[in-house]
Amino acid sequence: MQNSVSTQLEVIAFPNLQQLTEGFTGRSQIFSEINHWLQQKDQRFFILAGEPGVGKSAIAAHLIQTRKDIFAYHFCQADDANTLKPGQILRSLAAQLMHSSPYYGEALLNTVKPSRLSGEVNINIEQEISSTIQRVKVNNFNKSDIENELDILIRAPLVALPQLYKQQEKLCPILAVIVIDGLDMAVSSDEAAQDDEDIVTLLASLSEAENLPSWVRFILTSRPDRRVLREFEPLQPYPLQAAAAQDADAQAKAVVLPNRLYKLDELSDENQADLRQYIQQRVEQSPFQPLLATAQMSEQALVEALTEQAQGNFRYVRCVLDDLEAGTQTPGAKRSLSHLAGLPESLKQIYAKEWFATASGEECKSILKAIANAETFLTEDEVVSQTGLRPRLVRQALWGLRQFLDVGIQPVPENPEDGEANLETVETFAIFHPSLREYLLPCNLE
Repeated sequence: MQNSVSTQLEVIAFPNLQQLTEGFTGRSQIFSEINHWLQQKDQRFFILAGEPGVGKSAIAAHLIQTRKDIFAYHFCQADDANTLKPGQILRSLAAQLMHSSPYYGEALLNTVKPSRLSGEVNINIEQEISSTIQRVKVNNFNKSDIENELDILIRAPLVALPQLYKQQEKLCPILAVIVIDGLDMAVSSDEAAQDDEDIVTLLASLSEAENLPSWVRFILTSRPDRRVLREFEPLQPYPLQAAAAQDADAQAKAVVLPNRLYKLDELSDENQADLRQYIQQRVEQSPFQPLLATAQMSEQALVEALTEQAQGNFRYVRCVLDDLEAGTQTPGAKRSLSHLAGLPESLKQIYAKEWFATASGEECKSILKAIANAETFLTEDEVVSQTGLRPRLVRQALWGLRQFLDVGIQPVPENPEDGEANLETVETFAIFHPSLREYLLPCNLE
């Protein structure tokens, strides 16, 4: 017997968008590259990759707030299971697309059998007489057939849209951009670990979708997680290869790969400059002036000190500055300019929320303790050796712990008796930021 579902297509709301972009500054290079990419017609996905706290969600939120061609968006959040379920994501995107495109609801109804969907149609006569689908109820879906849901709710209506615009003698949109943030969160969920399909594999399948309009584009963010990036390969890196970038003829002849990858390097000159600009903008505000005067510290000295401590992490800086600002308003607050090195209280709360939502089990504690105490990256086998846990348990736990880890790649050591070069690689693991190590050791791993 099929496990069927009947549900209304509803938008998942994200009320904290304004908070994500409070004090937003910089990022001109990233936005310039996105603008350039959107002008091209040969790449479907733009993937912004970077470690936690480097600013991916803020960039996504800023795009949503400032671009009129964003037709739908979604944020995958570790502490909200509904935002990680592929079916919920697809339904939310479809509901938004119905609001963004006047013909999407009609396309949805026209591309499936009448027994599959029921729609409520109203006549909109403000500008012209036309049918506008306001709500769609999905009936008789098999909950386990998520690929079918992708086809019915997203792919088929998008393919049908150009013909509907033509029938109405309307121009198609120049661009219809869909933004999805935090794909690494989605693949780290317990549900993703048990299923063959997740939102990443579903989206990647659209790379090969026939007749999908070229004006439908996707901007995705993720940690540089192989479980995400490999699904969208081959990827065109930014900047382009040095040879092509230096030689105009080589650049013109360079092969254009299907999707674009932009890596946010925490310690790059560009990111450090944006971080300094953000700190400078914050410390110029009135709450910080008494603190600077009391500590006999210049604005520039504070900017440089925080930039060095942050190691390119915007979330760390924002939490330090929030705590300092709160200290000017809260009697007895401990944080001051003379104690900048301490872990911010607000960052502790963020880590605690993420920690208890994901990694509070004893196996997870043992694994993170081994990684946090290590001076170098550890391979999975080395984690097994240091924890004494069974390899299967370590592998399963590492699947969900990646939001706390910096995941690298190293070659498998060659076997001298083999005599052949070994091209295999293994993943390596370290704690992604010193502030998380400070949070985890010692009290939270005991």
